[in-house]
Amino acid sequence: MQSSRSVLRLLCQRFRNAGYCQQQSPRPHVLDELRRLFKLVHPDLFHSYPQHQEINQRSFQLLQEYLRVAKGGQVNCSVNEYKLEFYVRREREPKGFKDEKEESIKKVEVCLPPPQATLPGTEMLPATRSALGLLLSSFGLSPEFSGNLTGGGEILSKSRLTMKLSELFQTASELQRQNETTVLGQEQRMIVVRNALRLGRGVTVSFRKDLPPDSQLQCLHSLARALDSVPDCELKGCALLIGDSCCGVDGLGNLWLNHDDGPVFWAEFFRQLDVSSIAAKRAAVRERRVKEFRAARLMEVEMIFADDALSLEQEYSSFLDKVLHEAEAIGAVGDGKFHDLPIRVTSSSGSSMSVDDRMGYINVPVTENLAEIYKFVNERGREAVKRRIEFKAEEEKLGNLNLHVRKKLRLRNLVFAPELEMEQIRSACMRLLNHATRLRLLTEGLSICISDEYRLPIPGTRSMMHLRWNFSMADL
Repeated sequence: MQSSRSVLRLLCQRFRNAGYCQQQSPRPHVLDELRRLFKLVHPDLFHSYPQHQEINQRSFQLLQEYLRVAKGGQVNCSVNEYKLEFYVRREREPKGFKDEKEESIKKVEVCLPPPQATLPGTEMLPATRSALGLLLSSFGLSPEFSGNLTGGGEILSKSRLTMKLSELFQTASELQRQNETTVLGQEQRMIVVRNALRLGRGVTVSFRKDLPPDSQLQCLHSLARALDSVPDCELKGCALLIGDSCCGVDGLGNLWLNHDDGPVFWAEFFRQLDVSSIAAKRAAVRERRVKEFRAARLMEVEMIFADDALSLEQEYSSFLDKVLHEAEAIGAVGDGKFHDLPIRVTSSSGSSMSVDDRMGYINVPVTENLAEIYKFVNERGREAVKRRIEFKAEEEKLGNLNLHVRKKLRLRNLVFAPELEMEQIRSACMRLLNHATRLRLLTEGLSICISDEYRLPIPGTRSMMHLRWNFSMADL
């Protein structure tokens, strides 16, 4: 009997060595490993180390962009590699006779090539899987994983496709609470710096790129240093727009700055500015607005306006001069019956006069003569004014509906994405009201944007939770 057991053990050992009886431990899911990484490098862990916190915040946002592109998002062609720098807290054994463990901070640097984007529902491509394996192994996590990124949502949350609606509200509420604590002090400091720039140098600053508050504050301090280094550059009255485009001056006399360039580059840009040319552009804008106001008063219409591209052309200025000259002699259009009618001037390429069905203004080509404009307004003006009144009434109803939903659900803010139609907005609001009793406990204090997707707030910002306009209560 003992001999038989020995033979059986020997056979089992051979089968295990051959791989037949070997039990493979399941590979962790890629999203689980990314969540573990998130818990190691979260910026909130480094409040006592502001520089480390800033670096982790910047790299975390870059990692989010990498994952977005890997899931089929739009590729940023200007990025040749994703250089990630993270600080990680590590515990080490105490020296001497200390009972408690000491803590050290380790820096981890990883360079990843741009990911190969995949289509939703398809497998992660090998190059992307290999790059993520390199990233995870750098933090002592598993480089071998299962699963896919597609449909995975942000790495700090569950899958958007599997997360219940109630969990989405709860997670968004917690994120917004954390963001309020993080952002409040930074926004107060930004107000101080902006006021100092406005009062000290006479410039206004706004951002045209969605940057977290800490990055905006850093940009404002860099801008202050750049302006201090060029005290002779007189920019009083200028508007400075910080975005992701190249430095330059637009046709309206606004100064555009790239947020990545920094104070040294900005200072050199300011030194080379033609201040007199900027002043001339701003003066031309003021003159154009005066002409638009005077022309509207003479014709007795609500307003006359054009898109920015056309408004910068000499052709539009000539059009306004012609209207001012002829309307002064002719008088009000339609004997003053069209005070609520806006007139939008358009480019002349293949266009003709028309009534906008949505907003109720009249489109007029910039080459049209005033007599034909008066004739068209007399013929179609009542139709346009009727549509204008209906549009304003719809806007007012939508505003009242927004206020009603906010009160019922006890929301802090409720906004609607610009791509939504009014009927979609109305549908979403009515669904929220119909289920207000069930939703109120989940939505109180939230800031919500009704859009065409589900999206959690971005950590470290005041961004809103996005709720699909056609959300289903069955997902609650």
